[in-house]
Amino acid sequence: MTRPLRSWIFGLLLCSLTAPGTAQTAKPAEPAPGTLLVASARVAPGRFHEAVVLLVTVSDKGAAGLVLNQPGAVPLPRLFPHLASAEGRTDVAFTGGPVDPKTTFCLLHLQGKLREAREILPGVFFSTSQDLMALALNSQQPPTAFRVFQGYAGWTPGQLPREVAAGLWTVVPATAAILFDSDPATLWTRLAAARR
Repeated sequence: MTRPLRSWIFGLLLCSLTAPGTAQTAKPAEPAPGTLLVASARVAPGRFHEAVVLLVTVSDKGAAGLVLNQPGAVPLPRLFPHLASAEGRTDVAFTGGPVDPKTTFCLLHLQGKLREAREILPGVFFSTSQDLMALALNSQQPPTAFRVFQGYAGWTPGQLPREVAAGLWTVVPATAAILFDSDPATLWTRLAAARR
């Protein structure tokens, strides 16, 4: 991946929201960061079939999020082989989405503020910082407070609002309990049932 493209991706993922402009009635509303996208049953089998996505950023460059309910096959000790504190952990990195799967991201749930992270929900932080991930592993943060993701889900400008308007996603509020759910394999089923 070229440096300009990587910079654009990180800029998109870590950018702050700008003030909203004047609403246009013909333009579908953009879901806000910190909300969940629950895939419709109409979404065909594939990358987003029965997916639950945390929307982490929205800007004029598009939107990005992390798939919460697709645990991957890479255990954290293999992802962080240089950290002795990762040894013995059985949790795995989640498949955050199909875009840039070699890049790692994390969600961390704790009190206080973090300089190298952006607060998505009260007490829940999103970051690409390897130092922060190492710190979380060194402090033995459990899977109920620390999740690692490889890759992300991305949408071009205007794409996500169109998909929501077409009924492919239901937008629901996120909570820390959902983001760090202990049974992600059934998360979509439970959230979809709650929306019926």
